[in-house]
Amino acid sequence: MSTPINHHHVSQCHSRLFFNEEDKKIYYYDKVLDKFDFKLTTKSIFSEDYANTKLENNQFDHKSLEDELNQNFEKDFDRHAKNIIELAEDPTKNNESKLESLYYIACYALIADVRFPENKRNIDNSYDSLMLETARKVRLLGDEEQASAIEKSIADSKKTKYSNVVHYTNIAASRLRKMGDLDFNIYRINTTEAFLLPDIGCVQMRDRINNYINPYIQEVAIIGIPLTDKVFVFACSKKLGDSSSGVTTINDLNSGIVKDINGQLFESALKTVATKDEVQLKKIVNEQKGSVQQ
Repeated sequence: MSTPINHHHVSQCHSRLFFNEEDKKIYYYDKVLDKFDFKLTTKSIFSEDYANTKLENNQFDHKSLEDELNQNFEKDFDRHAKNIIELAEDPTKNNESKLESLYYIACYALIADVRFPENKRNIDNSYDSLMLETARKVRLLGDEEQASAIEKSIADSKKTKYSNVVHYTNIAASRLRKMGDLDFNIYRINTTEAFLLPDIGCVQMRDRINNYINPYIQEVAIIGIPLTDKVFVFACSKKLGDSSSGVTTINDLNSGIVKDINGQLFESALKTVATKDEVQLKKIVNEQKGSVQQ
Protein backbone atom coordinates (compact mmCIF):
# COMPACT_ATOMS: atom_id res chain seq x y z
CA MET A 1 0.00 0.00 0.00
CA SER A 2 1.47 3.35 -1.04
CA THR A 3 1.99 6.18 1.42
CA PRO A 4 -0.31 9.18 0.70
CA ILE A 5 1.50 12.29 -0.47
CA ASN A 6 -1.52 14.64 -0.52
CA HIS A 7 -1.20 16.44 2.82
CA HIS A 8 -3.88 18.68 4.32
CA HIS A 9 -3.17 21.94 6.15
CA VAL A 10 -6.78 21.93 7.34
CA SER A 11 -7.55 18.40 8.46
CA GLN A 12 -10.33 16.53 6.70
CA CYS A 13 -11.93 15.71 10.06
CA HIS A 14 -12.45 19.49 10.30
CA SER A 15 -13.40 20.35 6.70
CA ARG A 16 -15.91 17.48 6.59
CA LEU A 17 -18.00 19.43 9.10
CA PHE A 18 -18.46 22.02 6.32
CA PHE A 19 -19.35 19.44 3.66
CA ASN A 20 -22.95 19.50 2.40
CA GLU A 21 -24.07 15.88 2.68
CA GLU A 22 -27.28 16.56 0.79
CA ASP A 23 -25.57 18.22 -2.19
CA LYS A 24 -22.44 16.05 -1.83
CA LYS A 25 -20.32 19.18 -2.21
CA ILE A 26 -18.23 21.64 -0.25
CA TYR A 27 -18.60 25.16 -1.62
CA TYR A 28 -15.63 27.51 -1.70
CA TYR A 29 -14.52 30.93 -2.88
CA ASP A 30 -11.09 31.68 -4.32
CA LYS A 31 -10.05 35.17 -3.22
CA VAL A 32 -7.22 35.37 -5.75
CA LEU A 33 -9.26 34.32 -8.78
CA ASP A 34 -12.46 35.94 -7.44
CA LYS A 35 -14.29 32.72 -8.24
CA PHE A 36 -16.98 30.63 -6.58
CA ASP A 37 -16.72 26.87 -7.05
CA PHE A 38 -17.22 23.53 -5.30
CA LYS A 39 -15.52 20.22 -4.74
CA LEU A 40 -17.14 16.81 -4.53
CA THR A 41 -14.84 15.72 -1.72
CA THR A 42 -12.77 17.20 1.08
CA LYS A 43 -9.76 15.20 -0.11
CA SER A 44 -8.73 17.91 -2.55
CA ILE A 45 -9.48 21.08 -0.59
CA PHE A 46 -7.01 22.77 1.78
CA SER A 47 -4.30 20.33 0.70
CA GLU A 48 -1.01 20.20 -1.17
CA ASP A 49 1.19 17.34 -2.33
CA TYR A 50 4.27 16.75 -0.16
CA ALA A 51 3.36 19.54 2.29
CA ASN A 52 4.43 17.40 5.28
CA THR A 53 7.25 15.51 3.57
CA LYS A 54 10.68 15.86 5.15
CA LEU A 55 14.16 14.45 4.61
CA GLU A 56 15.23 11.87 7.19
CA ASN A 57 18.59 10.11 6.82
CA ASN A 58 18.63 11.22 3.18
CA GLN A 59 15.28 9.47 2.61
CA PHE A 60 11.95 11.12 1.85
CA ASP A 61 9.66 10.74 4.85
CA HIS A 62 6.02 11.31 3.87
CA LYS A 63 4.63 9.68 6.99
CA SER A 64 6.05 10.93 10.30
CA LEU A 65 4.35 14.34 10.46
CA GLU A 66 1.11 12.88 9.10
CA ASP A 67 1.18 10.21 11.81
CA GLU A 68 1.84 12.84 14.46
CA LEU A 69 -1.11 14.91 13.28
CA ASN A 70 -3.37 11.87 13.22
CA GLN A 71 -2.34 10.61 16.63
CA ASN A 72 -2.50 13.91 18.54
CA PHE A 73 -4.87 16.22 16.63
CA GLU A 74 -7.17 14.22 14.34
CA LYS A 75 -7.90 10.74 15.70
CA ASP A 76 -10.27 12.02 18.41
CA PHE A 77 -11.41 15.18 16.62
CA ASP A 78 -14.89 13.89 15.76
CA ARG A 79 -15.59 12.81 19.34
CA HIS A 80 -14.50 16.13 20.78
CA ALA A 81 -16.34 18.13 18.11
CA LYS A 82 -19.59 16.28 18.88
CA ASN A 83 -19.06 16.99 22.57
CA ILE A 84 -18.68 20.73 21.93
CA ILE A 85 -21.69 20.80 19.58
CA GLU A 86 -23.75 19.15 22.33
CA LEU A 87 -22.65 21.88 24.75
CA ALA A 88 -23.46 24.59 22.19
CA GLU A 89 -26.97 23.19 21.81
CA ASP A 90 -27.53 22.68 25.54
CA PRO A 91 -25.28 24.75 27.88
CA THR A 92 -26.62 22.85 30.92
CA LYS A 93 -24.58 19.84 29.79
CA ASN A 94 -21.32 21.53 30.77
CA ASN A 95 -18.92 19.16 32.54
CA GLU A 96 -15.25 18.13 32.66
CA SER A 97 -15.49 16.16 29.43
CA LYS A 98 -16.69 19.28 27.61
CA LEU A 99 -13.72 21.25 28.95
CA GLU A 100 -11.37 18.48 27.82
CA SER A 101 -12.89 18.70 24.34
CA LEU A 102 -12.50 22.46 24.20
CA TYR A 103 -8.81 22.19 25.11
CA TYR A 104 -8.34 19.48 22.47
CA ILE A 105 -9.79 21.73 19.75
CA ALA A 106 -7.72 24.67 21.06
CA CYS A 107 -4.51 22.64 20.68
CA TYR A 108 -5.53 21.74 17.13
CA ALA A 109 -5.96 25.46 16.35
CA LEU A 110 -2.66 26.42 17.98
CA ILE A 111 -0.69 24.71 15.19
CA ALA A 112 -2.80 26.04 12.30
CA ASP A 113 -0.28 28.66 11.23
CA VAL A 114 2.75 26.34 11.27
CA ARG A 115 0.88 23.85 9.05
CA PHE A 116 0.04 26.52 6.48
CA PRO A 117 2.16 26.22 3.28
CA GLU A 118 2.82 29.94 2.82
CA ASN A 119 4.08 30.24 6.38
CA LYS A 120 6.30 27.17 5.94
CA ARG A 121 7.80 28.77 2.84
CA ASN A 122 8.44 32.07 4.61
CA ILE A 123 10.09 30.35 7.58
CA ASP A 124 12.34 28.33 5.28
CA ASN A 125 13.34 31.41 3.28
CA SER A 126 14.20 33.35 6.42
CA TYR A 127 16.24 30.46 7.81
CA ASP A 128 18.09 29.96 4.52
CA SER A 129 19.01 33.65 4.36
CA LEU A 130 20.32 33.53 7.92
CA MET A 131 22.35 30.38 7.29
CA LEU A 132 23.80 31.70 4.02
CA GLU A 133 24.96 34.81 5.85
CA THR A 134 26.45 32.58 8.55
CA ALA A 135 28.31 30.54 5.90
CA ARG A 136 29.66 33.74 4.38
CA LYS A 137 31.01 34.96 7.72
CA VAL A 138 32.51 31.56 8.57
CA ARG A 139 34.26 31.50 5.21
CA LEU A 140 35.70 34.97 5.85
CA LEU A 141 37.17 33.57 9.07
CA GLY A 142 38.93 30.91 7.00
CA ASP A 143 36.80 27.86 7.88
CA GLU A 144 35.94 26.61 4.40
CA GLU A 145 34.93 23.15 5.65
CA GLN A 146 32.31 24.52 8.05
CA ALA A 147 31.00 26.99 5.45
CA SER A 148 30.61 24.19 2.90
CA ALA A 149 28.80 22.03 5.47
CA ILE A 150 26.29 24.83 6.13
CA GLU A 151 25.69 25.32 2.41
CA LYS A 152 25.20 21.57 1.95
CA SER A 153 22.58 21.49 4.71
CA ILE A 154 20.71 24.28 2.92
CA ALA A 155 20.94 22.39 -0.39
CA ASP A 156 19.66 19.19 1.28
CA SER A 157 16.65 21.05 2.69
CA LYS A 158 15.71 22.03 -0.88
CA LYS A 159 15.17 18.38 -1.80
CA THR A 160 11.73 18.60 -0.22
CA LYS A 161 9.08 21.26 -0.76
CA TYR A 162 9.49 22.48 2.82
CA SER A 163 12.12 21.62 5.40
CA ASN A 164 9.46 20.57 7.95
CA VAL A 165 11.92 20.61 10.83
CA VAL A 166 9.01 20.86 13.19
CA HIS A 167 7.12 18.91 15.85
CA TYR A 168 3.49 19.98 15.90
CA THR A 169 2.82 18.46 19.32
CA ASN A 170 5.68 20.37 20.94
CA ILE A 171 4.50 23.65 19.40
CA ALA A 172 0.94 23.16 20.62
CA ALA A 173 2.11 22.25 24.12
CA SER A 174 4.50 25.21 24.31
CA ARG A 175 1.91 27.71 23.12
CA LEU A 176 -0.77 26.36 25.45
CA ARG A 177 1.64 26.55 28.38
CA LYS A 178 2.39 30.19 27.57
CA MET A 179 -1.33 31.01 27.23
CA GLY A 180 -2.09 29.43 30.59
CA ASP A 181 -5.69 28.73 31.58
CA LEU A 182 -8.28 29.55 28.93
CA ASP A 183 -11.77 30.97 28.86
CA PHE A 184 -14.03 29.59 26.15
CA ASN A 185 -16.92 31.36 24.46
CA ILE A 186 -19.08 29.36 22.07
CA TYR A 187 -21.35 30.97 19.48
CA ARG A 188 -24.08 28.86 17.88
CA ILE A 189 -26.07 30.07 14.89
CA ASN A 190 -29.74 29.14 15.09
CA THR A 191 -30.70 30.65 11.71
CA THR A 192 -29.82 30.04 8.06
CA GLU A 193 -26.57 32.01 8.41
CA ALA A 194 -23.22 30.23 8.45
CA PHE A 195 -19.59 30.55 9.50
CA LEU A 196 -16.72 30.35 7.01
CA LEU A 197 -13.79 27.94 7.16
CA PRO A 198 -10.58 29.70 6.01
CA ASP A 199 -7.62 27.95 4.43
CA ILE A 200 -5.59 28.52 7.60
CA GLY A 201 -8.29 26.80 9.66
CA CYS A 202 -8.81 29.43 12.35
CA VAL A 203 -8.00 32.92 13.57
CA GLN A 204 -5.03 33.58 15.85
CA MET A 205 -4.47 36.85 17.70
CA ARG A 206 -1.29 37.79 19.51
CA ASP A 207 -0.75 39.92 22.58
CA ARG A 208 1.78 40.50 25.34
CA ILE A 209 0.70 37.93 27.92
CA ASN A 210 4.06 37.07 29.52
CA ASN A 211 6.87 39.21 30.92
CA TYR A 212 10.18 39.20 29.09
CA ILE A 213 13.18 41.52 28.99
CA ASN A 214 12.02 42.41 25.48
CA PRO A 215 8.65 44.15 26.03
CA TYR A 216 7.65 43.73 22.37
CA ILE A 217 7.34 39.94 22.41
CA GLN A 218 3.78 38.91 21.65
CA GLU A 219 2.42 35.37 21.72
CA VAL A 220 -0.80 33.67 20.69
CA ALA A 221 -3.36 34.90 23.20
CA ILE A 222 -6.70 34.30 21.45
CA ILE A 223 -7.79 31.65 18.97
CA GLY A 224 -11.06 31.56 17.08
CA ILE A 225 -12.13 28.22 15.64
CA PRO A 226 -15.05 27.77 13.23
CA LEU A 227 -15.81 24.23 14.38
CA THR A 228 -18.77 23.80 12.03
CA ASP A 229 -20.75 26.11 9.79
CA LYS A 230 -22.97 26.76 12.82
CA VAL A 231 -20.58 26.64 15.81
CA PHE A 232 -17.66 28.97 16.51
CA VAL A 233 -15.33 28.73 19.52
CA PHE A 234 -13.28 31.60 20.96
CA ALA A 235 -10.48 30.53 23.32
CA CYS A 236 -8.88 33.38 25.25
CA SER A 237 -5.94 33.38 27.67
CA LYS A 238 -7.06 34.37 31.16
CA LYS A 239 -3.85 36.38 31.39
CA LEU A 240 -5.56 39.05 29.29
CA GLY A 241 -8.07 39.63 32.10
CA ASP A 242 -11.72 40.67 31.81
CA SER A 243 -12.71 37.43 30.08
CA SER A 244 -15.31 34.82 30.89
CA SER A 245 -16.76 31.61 29.48
CA GLY A 246 -20.20 30.98 28.09
CA VAL A 247 -22.48 29.89 25.26
CA THR A 248 -24.34 32.36 23.04
CA THR A 249 -27.15 31.26 20.74
CA ILE A 250 -27.66 33.61 17.79
CA ASN A 251 -31.31 33.77 16.74
CA ASP A 252 -31.17 36.98 14.68
CA LEU A 253 -30.78 36.97 10.92
CA ASN A 254 -28.07 39.32 9.65
CA SER A 255 -26.38 39.12 13.05
CA GLY A 256 -23.60 41.62 13.66
CA ILE A 257 -21.71 38.98 15.67
CA VAL A 258 -21.76 36.52 12.75
CA LYS A 259 -20.74 39.23 10.30
CA ASP A 260 -17.82 40.33 12.50
CA ILE A 261 -16.59 36.76 12.99
CA ASN A 262 -16.85 36.00 9.29
CA GLY A 263 -14.98 39.21 8.58
CA GLN A 264 -12.05 37.95 10.67
CA LEU A 265 -12.19 34.52 9.06
CA PHE A 266 -12.33 35.97 5.54
CA GLU A 267 -9.41 38.29 6.29
CA SER A 268 -7.30 35.48 7.77
CA ALA A 269 -7.60 33.35 4.62
CA LEU A 270 -4.80 33.76 2.11
CA LYS A 271 -6.70 32.29 -0.81
CA THR A 272 -9.72 30.14 0.01
CA VAL A 273 -12.78 30.15 2.26
CA ALA A 274 -15.41 27.43 2.29
CA THR A 275 -18.72 26.53 3.87
CA LYS A 276 -21.64 24.14 3.55
CA ASP A 277 -24.26 26.40 1.95
CA GLU A 278 -23.68 27.93 -1.49
CA VAL A 279 -26.18 30.76 -0.98
CA GLN A 280 -24.68 31.72 2.38
CA LEU A 281 -21.16 31.59 0.97
CA LYS A 282 -22.03 34.06 -1.78
CA LYS A 283 -23.84 36.31 0.70
CA ILE A 284 -20.91 36.38 3.13
CA VAL A 285 -18.28 36.95 0.44
CA ASN A 286 -20.26 39.74 -1.20
CA GLU A 287 -20.69 41.41 2.20
CA GLN A 288 -16.95 41.21 2.84
CA LYS A 289 -16.06 42.50 -0.62
CA GLY A 290 -18.50 45.36 -0.07
CA SER A 291 -16.88 46.23 3.27
CA VAL A 292 -13.43 46.36 1.65
CA GLN A 293 -14.65 48.62 -1.16
CA GLN A 294 -16.17 51.05 1.35
